[in-house]
Amino acid sequence: MYGDNNSRWDVAAETLANPTAYVRPIDIKTSSDRFQDLLKIRYSTPLFRLGTIDEIATRLQFPQSGEDQQPGIVVMQILSQGDGLETLDSKWKSVFVVFNTTGRVAAGDLPDLADRNYVLHPVQSRGTDPIVKRSSMTGGSYSVPARTVAVFVEPNK
Repeated sequence: MYGDNNSRWDVAAETLANPTAYVRPIDIKTSSDRFQDLLKIRYSTPLFRLGTIDEIATRLQFPQSGEDQQPGIVVMQILSQGDGLETLDSKWKSVFVVFNTTGRVAAGDLPDLADRNYVLHPVQSRGTDPIVKRSSMTGGSYSVPARTVAVFVEPNK
């Protein structure tokens, strides 16, 4: 009955006993649609499919780290080109992702990216999630709603 959740069954049992905690068919469809959007994003660029540790170490950056890092928020950039890198994606110079696991809007300033032109990934801007569409990145400043993963892309001109 407990499976792999035996050590946390007290939490699960409490949630399952709550009569207002139920999943409706529309909830399942919404989750499926949003997951499909994330899969489309993953397959839209080779930047999300780096094949070696060296590629990851060379291309993946965390612009907010140390004292600049906010608890519950992960900010990462994946480079397609620049600094002697072979271009991996002809559509985008880089991808910028904000994982906001908090219950509040994630906002931050990245002065090093102020001259970059990031837009919300086309899959998300046309997608099924109205909340992620409120995400923005302008002049090196980003804003991402609570409990949201926003993917921004920097188009090649």
